[in-house]
Amino acid sequence: MFSKLDLEAQKFLMDRSQAMEAAHTQRSQEVAPFREVADKWSGYMQQAQTTPALAFDSLMGIEYRLRTGTPAQQMDVLREIISAYGIAPPQTDDGGNVIEPVRDERVDGLMNEIQQLRQQSHGDMQARQHAEMQRQQNTINDFMTAKNEDGTLAHPFFSDVEHEMTRLAQADHAAGKQPDIRDLYERACWSNPAVRAKLLEAEDRAKAEAARRKRNAGSSVSGAGSPRTEQPRDLKAALSEAYDQMVAA
Repeated sequence: MFSKLDLEAQKFLMDRSQAMEAAHTQRSQEVAPFREVADKWSGYMQQAQTTPALAFDSLMGIEYRLRTGTPAQQMDVLREIISAYGIAPPQTDDGGNVIEPVRDERVDGLMNEIQQLRQQSHGDMQARQHAEMQRQQNTINDFMTAKNEDGTLAHPFFSDVEHEMTRLAQADHAAGKQPDIRDLYERACWSNPAVRAKLLEAEDRAKAEAARRKRNAGSSVSGAGSPRTEQPRDLKAALSEAYDQMVAA
């Protein structure tokens, strides 16, 4: 199609394509630092049940109020932080001077141990989350590439219904149900009009094939002493064969 255009149109399309690629590259470079920071803190944000956008908006809101607010507003922010993080307010004497707490090495050592345990627990949680994500990805890859005995894909419509499967999985999670990839695939296929039409067509072919085999088997039995050379197969087997033929076609 491109070669059939006149030179002016070809130049316009080439210039437009190059401009779009340059803009995309520039945009990717602009957001790269934000992605690096988001990836760095992704584990903690999952633990805190927040997103990069919400975390950034919250921190910048605090920053803005502390720098531009009135003294009363600044104190409100500090009280919110103290309350949210469970920070004990400093003790003061009658003159308003902060009383430095007496340090106890045993307490310091215990706090260090607690901090180490927290870090270890956080690391273990991240490792478990990563392992679970990897397991789920492996399950999806195995399901997507699974093949029948004849070498055809066992789930040929996966790419067509992948987004619908994701939506159904999210709905199952929200309802407290553990999603099953085979159930998700079947439901997504039947909810997709184009895929459903192909499945119904395969089902009709399977029924026709089953009826044909039944007729052939009956004629073989009623023949003049001819042995029964072929046994009729059940509908499920016929459906599977017709479905494979439809996909291959």
